[in-house]
This record gives sequence, C-alpha cells and structure tokens, in this order.
Amino acid sequence: LKKQKILTLYKEKWNVKVKNTESIPIEKLENILSSKVTKRYIKDAVIKIQKVTRGFLARLRYRRMVKRRNDAASYLQRIWKRYRMISMVPKAWRKFKYDRITIIQKYIRGY
Repeated sequence: LKKQKILTLYKEKWNVKVKNTESIPIEKLENILSSKVTKRYIKDAVIKIQKVTRGFLARLRYRRMVKRRNDAASYLQRIWKRYRMISMVPKAWRKFKYDRITIIQKYIRGY
C-alpha cells in the first residue's frame, strides 16, 4: 500500500515511472524515483543553459553579419564618392565654367 502511494505520488507530481516494482524494496524504490526526478531537473537545467547560450551566440553572429554588411556598404559608398569627386565633379565644373565663358564671349562678340 505504501509502495503504491509513493508510485502514484511520483507519477502525478513528476511523471516518473518504474517498471517491475514488486521485487524492489520501498527504500530503494524511493531512491530510484528521487534520482530519476533529480536527473530530469538536471537535464532540464542543461537544456535551458544550452538554449540560452545558443541564442546568445546566434544573436552575436547576426550582429557581426549586420556590422560586416554595413561596413561593406560604407566602403562601397566611400569609394564611389571618392571616384565621383575625382573624375566626375571636375568634368562638370569645367563644363559649367566653359558654358559661362561662352555666354560672356557671346555677349562680347555680339552674337
């Protein structure tokens, strides 16, 4: 009767079962059940630690990837702006300057 109470208590509270309990003494049965419960708590704790650690590492990898992508975009923008300043702006400036010169020449020459 006491054995049955212990088994139902562990089954209801922690969902722990043991097969072939007839030949096991009560003290040993209680030790087996409590060790199963302890192992389950340890396993759950280990899973929780792994979950938290993996989430942390995944967020860290994601932040590094985003930073790398932003750094690459900044590098491309910097190169493009430098190219534009070196090659395109002087051409546009020369065109603007020559257009002003031709307008002045047009008025001077009377065209």
